[in-house]
Amino acid sequence: MKKQFIKLLFIFFSFFLFINSSVFAKCNFISANYLNELDNPNSINKIKIEIPKSAKYAINFYKVLASKSDNIPPELRRTFRAKISVIYKFGTCVYNSKIRQHGDWKDHIDEKREMRSLKINLKEGNILNAVKFRLLLPETRGNLNEILGALLLKKLDFISPETFEIETEINGVSGKMLFQEDIQKELLEKNYRREGPIFEGDESLLWSKKRHHTEYENLVLSRLTNSNWFKKNSGTQNVTLTSYSKLQKRYLDYSQNIIPRNKMLIFPNKQKSLIFEDYLFILLVMNGKHGLRPHNRKYYYNSFLDEFEPIYYDGDLSLLIKNDDPNILEYGFRKNYKFKKIEKLNNKKFLDELFQEYKKRLTSIEKGEIVFFNNAISQITINSRFLQKLIDQRLDVKTIKQTFENNRAKYLKNQNKLKLKQTVIKSIKKKDDNFFVLDELNQSYTLFEDDIINIISKNNFKEERYIFIPEKKKDLKNLNLNLERKLEGSIVYSKDLLVDIDIEKKKINISQKYANDWILFKDLNLENWKINFNGNRVSKNKNLPERLNNYGMTGCVNFYNIKFNKTNISARQGLCEDTINIVNSYGNLSEILVEKAASDAIDLDFSNIKVNSIKVFKAINDCLDVSSGTYSIYKLNVTKCGDKGISVGEKSKFTSKKNTISFSSIGVSSKDSSKTILNSGNFSNTKICYEIFKKKQEFMGAILKIGSIQCDGKILKGDRSIIKKI
Repeated sequence: MKKQFIKLLFIFFSFFLFINSSVFAKCNFISANYLNELDNPNSINKIKIEIPKSAKYAINFYKVLASKSDNIPPELRRTFRAKISVIYKFGTCVYNSKIRQHGDWKDHIDEKREMRSLKINLKEGNILNAVKFRLLLPETRGNLNEILGALLLKKLDFISPETFEIETEINGVSGKMLFQEDIQKELLEKNYRREGPIFEGDESLLWSKKRHHTEYENLVLSRLTNSNWFKKNSGTQNVTLTSYSKLQKRYLDYSQNIIPRNKMLIFPNKQKSLIFEDYLFILLVMNGKHGLRPHNRKYYYNSFLDEFEPIYYDGDLSLLIKNDDPNILEYGFRKNYKFKKIEKLNNKKFLDELFQEYKKRLTSIEKGEIVFFNNAISQITINSRFLQKLIDQRLDVKTIKQTFENNRAKYLKNQNKLKLKQTVIKSIKKKDDNFFVLDELNQSYTLFEDDIINIISKNNFKEERYIFIPEKKKDLKNLNLNLERKLEGSIVYSKDLLVDIDIEKKKINISQKYANDWILFKDLNLENWKINFNGNRVSKNKNLPERLNNYGMTGCVNFYNIKFNKTNISARQGLCEDTINIVNSYGNLSEILVEKAASDAIDLDFSNIKVNSIKVFKAINDCLDVSSGTYSIYKLNVTKCGDKGISVGEKSKFTSKKNTISFSSIGVSSKDSSKTILNSGNFSNTKICYEIFKKKQEFMGAILKIGSIQCDGKILKGDRSIIKKI
């Protein structure tokens, strides 16, 4: 048995090394030497695509042109294998991929230039961290309008895809196209959001082989687009079903009130926050009504905020045109609404940075492109002032008085009127490893995970149309949570967790009763605060909680959008995936101390953090794990780390001056486009001193700079990463 295990282990690692070496061999340069350049669209000279079955590809092109329908028939969106060469200024990467026709309408195919919009899925490697993207005919997205509009939205902190001009050569045909990354987890992470459910308006009823079915618009609701997220564990399933239920109700409200909603007004958070009003405002002033149509919209559910966020997609922007349509005001904005982000358009530093980023996304910058930028910013500013003035002068705000029950009844009536064969599911509940489902006729059945995925992402089950419309009026309440509105922010925690807040002494004591108890600090200034957490090793729960709990948290103690200053955090015996998890936060901490973590001790994501001292004693997995941020540690002392003492990944910049690591499997792991600097330290009883490599497809190699480090263990280095002495 032991020999078989060793043999299987050898085969696994040989396969792993083979796969990684085959990926690495696709670039003729060491990617770690060009990490800054690989983030710059201007570093790409050309994307060259070669389709082996070129004759079939050409026949498919002309079949689309010859088809009698106005839109592109779905059966003609064939997938082809292709080889993609990304020609940088300093070298070339070659990747295997799959491509197919993109677009609903025939404007995405150009007979004269023999070009078409393409949807591309790289099977290996990435381009600016994207593994799925589109090459679009520029005129289908308004060219410079889309480039500047998508960039401006991102700079204003909306989730927006990377978009830029690129020279292409496709089977020998050259032309300029727009590169736009697909809406995947890589897009979320580039926009500093943790992976979570992504939804969109469901267009499946609107399209057929021959025409656009506008009569079905009041039956169009939403669907999940990233079904792999649902598959991860019961926590992701609960987060997905809960958020999907909320979004379906908002779409139900819209679909039965399309006319008063001006065919574009939908508020997934029921206007509890300003984010969708802000999004509505900025798209209106950029003349992006096309992207406001609910069947064109895309959403990300943010577990930390317990809210949806809009994802920009296909606004058909016109940045040089005056906007003077006041009709949207009737229902679109609450009383006294202000678009506060307009201040940035009057900030010289912001505009200078925006212009520099805009230039990076053009193949060339000449007078016309500069004039466009200046005129576009001027017109957006004028439109913003005009729209804000209309909002300020408005005397009243109209509301739509329709109950959930009425909307649901109207939907079912319209479904019958249009003779749409569709089964409506009114309840989905997890039952052991499967799901208990109840439909509108009160028929119940037990379904598997893949069945639920097909229903919520494709509205399909056993080749028949199914749709989920919750029967209950109210959204599922977090009945097992406590909420404290203190310190000008909020503190959310599980029902059985014991929390003692001493405002005068600036001290918070937290004690677990059960292994799955947790707490979230959100939107707070924790200057000079001390936070102490005590876990419960002797838990009534037999199993360790899953990586992501039912509310989307990975940590026992979670921090989101926190300002730290001279803050102290200590935690003992955490039974969560991360004992401490800090996300989208900034500032400095005096000390973080963790003892006896059941998995990772400290996890820092999307943050800009300085820590004077980190101490960890015993973690089953990593002692310190950082990703997608900038981190500076003065003194680090970790021992008995089951996996890594320090794990640095996903484009992080990490510096640590004094490092002591002992009795750990791996001292430091630097990977996936990260930059790590270790000034000095002592690693003892550590099998591997350093490892540095590329792990995930969407990233490149990594850099590790080391000073005076004493360590007798091994050093592992991938051939696309580099180690330097300082």
